Amino acid sequence: MKQVYKVKRGEQIIISYSGGETEAVRIAAENLKTGLRKVLDAKVTVRVVNADEDIPILGEGLRIHIHTAGAEPGYEWLERLLPMEDSEDGAVPEQKSRLCREGLLRTVREGILYLAGADRRGTIYAIYDFCQWMGVSPWYFWRMYLSGKRKS
Repeated sequence: MKQVYKVKRGEQIIISYSGGETEAVRIAAENLKTGLRKVLDAKVTVRVVNADEDIPILGEGLRIHIHTAGAEPGYEWLERLLPMEDSEDGAVPEQKSRLCREGLLRTVREGILYLAGADRRGTIYAIYDFCQWMGVSPWYFWRMYLSGKRKS
């Protein structure tokens, strides 16, 4: 069954990521916060979480968690969903051996939207892909494009 992640105008949204994320991913997370505020007039909070902290207890509101493969433990289930490359030896063409460079994923699990990447670039692409999906061009963050407001 396909899960739907619905955000309404003015809602509280919590964006979280681990302390192991790179500065580039943190900047993209801040840009996501700006986009959500711009398009949905959302009340957005960005939090850094520890590996032992549980995302669902961070507070009230919708949750978006940003994850780069290997940045924090406990997300092996998410990393298994990321795109994989074929094995290099070619012995078993169907067998996947490692994460695709710059692979990205958007998925919902237990009410949390996960924006994930196989590496730093993949995670950044996942964030900006989501921004573009909600109507904010990635060019907006470089002041080259203005977007309109949306109801949901």
